[in-house]
Amino acid sequence: MIAVSESNDPRAAQVEQTICAFLEQLMWDREVRPVPEITSATVLYDVGDTDDETLGLDSVDALDLISELESTYELAIPADVDFTSVRTVGDVVALVVSFIP
Repeated sequence: MIAVSESNDPRAAQVEQTICAFLEQLMWDREVRPVPEITSATVLYDVGDTDDETLGLDSVDALDLISELESTYELAIPADVDFTSVRTVGDVVALVVSFIP
């Protein structure tokens, strides 16, 4: 189930919807049932320092997500971007929106 958070920026809402749809399809493809609710607060991967439930993404999934977003929004996220603080759907939304002209 996709839950898009309210935002004053229509670009952010659109990006979040795209990310949530991508992640929902990924969970479906991995036969994760039931597919968890995906919101801006959803944690993408486990870094071992939290008890938060995560989607369990790995580095290949993250690259696939970034590639999908770059293609969808016709942008290029520089290779030197620090992804260490990108942990939630909301973090990815903020990152992508910052590169949309």
